[in-house]
Amino acid sequence: STLFPYTTLFRSQEFLVHPNQIVTAHNGIVLSDFAANEKPLFSRQPACFGTISRFAEEKGHSYLIEAFAMLAAQHIPARLKIAGSGRLLPGFRARVERLGLSDRIEFAGHVPSSGAFYREIDAFIVPSVDAEGLPTTILEAMASRLPVIATDVGGATEAVRDGREGLIVPPRDPRALANAIGRLLADSLGARRMGNAGFDRVSAEFTVEKMTETIVQQVYRPILAGVRPAKNVDSHLPA
Repeated sequence: STLFPYTTLFRSQEFLVHPNQIVTAHNGIVLSDFAANEKPLFSRQPACFGTISRFAEEKGHSYLIEAFAMLAAQHIPARLKIAGSGRLLPGFRARVERLGLSDRIEFAGHVPSSGAFYREIDAFIVPSVDAEGLPTTILEAMASRLPVIATDVGGATEAVRDGREGLIVPPRDPRALANAIGRLLADSLGARRMGNAGFDRVSAEFTVEKMTETIVQQVYRPILAGVRPAKNVDSHLPA
């Protein structure tokens, strides 16, 4: 699949087959499960950024917290809401308190409805430091018309194009994260355009209907036509 080069290469190495033998059909999302904020993005003061993931080293929470410490040092008003759980959570709570950031950073714990979480924030951040596939949370945030700040690891750039649906920054770089946050804060109209562009991209490429169409067109139809399909279909379906 030329649309998703990272995922195609990653799975070809995992399955030990040529990339041409891989069909990539990313997890599709149900657009109706998500809705945009009732208020215009960045109209709340201070603006609120958010992230959802388990607390693990590869998720990059430490760099995101450091980025907000930098923003605080510059007296730039911004809040961060972190949803998720994990064994590292107590350590991050203590670090936030030690840095004096408790009034800026909120730990939301497990959220029963990710759709409701997205409606409480103005932009979504994925600060991962290690390669992973395309996080479903990115697609959910885009479906909620949120601009996305993501690190350039794994499959994030298969959905988010720098300057179009959001901003792409290097991993393990809190200064780059802080600069990206500042850029959205300084250009709320541009941030809203990114959010709308993200919704358009998800609607065209990452719905359940699109996932099903890809599998039918590139796998089952060749079988019915007597053509040998790709040996492995990477559907990204949850286990």
